[in-house]
Amino acid sequence: MYRPLWSEHILSEMANAMERKLKKSSKETLHKRGEMRKAFPEAMVTVPESLARSLVGIPDEGDRPVLAAAIMAHANVVVTQNTKHFPKDYLGGIWASLPYGG
Repeated sequence: MYRPLWSEHILSEMANAMERKLKKSSKETLHKRGEMRKAFPEAMVTVPESLARSLVGIPDEGDRPVLAAAIMAHANVVVTQNTKHFPKDYLGGIWASLPYGG
């Protein structure tokens, strides 16, 4: 079992990736975001910008808001295709894991 968690930043990154990599239209990505919000209204995490800016140990600055959302939500795991951007020694009690045990 897991509970999905995301922030506005994460949803925007997902939409950008869908358009850029999967060639989905803005209409399709807007629909996907709406459906995700409707299906999991409790998944939205508010992230103070100051927290994301303070996470200077993350190799990719663009991933700071992801870790900040995990911290705010008291998450145990960040599910990502790119675990190298979330060094284990920096995450404390949060694990970075590939989807489906990758």
